[in-house]
Amino acid sequence: MDNKLRRSACSSLLFFKCCITVILFITFSTCSPLFAKNQVKVAFGNSLLPWVMPDQDRGILVDLARASFDKSPYQMLPVYYPYARRIKAYKSGHVDVVTDITPQVVVEEKLIGYLSDRFYYYENVVISLSEKSFKINSLKDISSLRILAWQGAIETLGTEYALMALSNPFYKETFNQQSQVEMLFKKRTDVIQLDTQIFHYLRHKLAQEGKIDTYARVDYAPILGRNYCAFLFRDEVTRDAFNKEVRALIKQEEKIQRIYKHYTNHLTDITFR
Repeated sequence: MDNKLRRSACSSLLFFKCCITVILFITFSTCSPLFAKNQVKVAFGNSLLPWVMPDQDRGILVDLARASFDKSPYQMLPVYYPYARRIKAYKSGHVDVVTDITPQVVVEEKLIGYLSDRFYYYENVVISLSEKSFKINSLKDISSLRILAWQGAIETLGTEYALMALSNPFYKETFNQQSQVEMLFKKRTDVIQLDTQIFHYLRHKLAQEGKIDTYARVDYAPILGRNYCAFLFRDEVTRDAFNKEVRALIKQEEKIQRIYKHYTNHLTDITFR
């Protein structure tokens, strides 16, 4: 009887040890770098509402990027910088990926890396108060006006735009795009140049806050066209994995529309005077 009890106790102890071993293996292996996703630091501009919303760690562009990275072997870690500093962060090796890059920016900034597909775009327009009655059909028409553009526009929007901006003593750029909208409605600049989504979002935000009057009529001059952008990767393998998932995401039109609508559906039309 004692032998049977002894054998039974040994069997129970062996089973217990096996269970502990399995639990420990699962616990440590899933936490191991061999099983965990590799983190990729991605530099975003920090003043691009609703494309990038640092306080929420979300936004149209952040969500599109995250949806693509989530399906890849990599985990995205967003890092937010004043717009021009995102490129400096990439050059200095503080991040693995930088957003809002075009082939021209790669050349101008002497960047080294691998461009993703150009899978999103900004619809840049020139906006003025209707009461000013500006007739804007080309860059020449704004060459002598007070212009407030977004930081980095000269390096991004082509040679003709750069020549106009550099020859205009009243041309300025700012990393704070809300200040662009404020300056327009305070009549401290003649025109502003920015993406339509950003303008609508910030105009609505300022109207809701009631800090300044944003109800005046405005005119839109679509003289700049769409600025198609990409991400620049330090590593080619990571870029290829991202591209694969971006292409799959683009085919899911309903999912993309849900992301856009989440940030734009609440934007009600402003009643003009």
